Amino acid sequence: MAKDAQPRTPFVRSRLGERLRELREEAGVSVKAIAERLDLRQGTLSKMETGQQSIRLAYVEIMCQEYGASEEETAELKKWAKQTGQANPLQTYSDVANAETLDWAQVEGICDEIWAHGTGQPYGPFQSPDYIRALRRAVQPESTAADLDRSVELRQIRLEKLEDKIVHVTIDEAMLHRMVGGSSVMKGLCRHLQQVAAKPGKKIQIVPLAAGGYVVQDAGFRIAHGVPPEPKADVVHLEHDRVAWYLGGEHLARYKAIFEWMIDPEQGVALTPEESWNLLDRLATNL
Repeated sequence: MAKDAQPRTPFVRSRLGERLRELREEAGVSVKAIAERLDLRQGTLSKMETGQQSIRLAYVEIMCQEYGASEEETAELKKWAKQTGQANPLQTYSDVANAETLDWAQVEGICDEIWAHGTGQPYGPFQSPDYIRALRRAVQPESTAADLDRSVELRQIRLEKLEDKIVHVTIDEAMLHRMVGGSSVMKGLCRHLQQVAAKPGKKIQIVPLAAGGYVVQDAGFRIAHGVPPEPKADVVHLEHDRVAWYLGGEHLARYKAIFEWMIDPEQGVALTPEESWNLLDRLATNL
């Protein structure tokens, strides 16, 4: 099988495997020892820990016992194992969204907080219905009216799942000047973004054209904070065309630092939320 055709690994499944690996290492249990306890090959166990293979509920329970996990964490991981054994509830929208998008949509629905920086288009759930339709028609001209409606429906579902979350988005002003669907669509987008920014926990800051070049002007990214199971973790999501990465460690630290720098009121490049709302107002008025 060609490299670019390898089956993808759902993030929620790899997250469970990652946590079980952490517990094993903390307990000082070797891969060989737990593989023998489960009557598995070491290679199979390694695939489980990296999310390449699903993990049976019975295996999770035995692993937690062997690793000395608390009753609370054992219950949490068993619950998580049940969830990862089920299909992504948004999978029914696979006709209008690729697997990477649906995978991220599942992550954004379960995490505590999101930071996102967009360069080519506004953060997906924040897009207006008309903009979504116009963008899809431009990218996939063969889309039917039903396809357009389902794309809008998917974005609405994602937005509803973010209702009680903190979502902080930065937007490159350049994308607001690109006439996707014409001036009326872009005017509607600006007004829509104003409405979203007025919702509790939602913050939009625009990097103005006057900022010139900056470190991530050509690279969008998203950071999910508080991804279960406990202890919750943060992860940065990078997506390019049909490839996506979920990264932690130094990569996560770098993108967190970049985002914090971008919104810094003294040294950053983004306008304040109030200035951004005013800019959206001016753009909408002049369209």
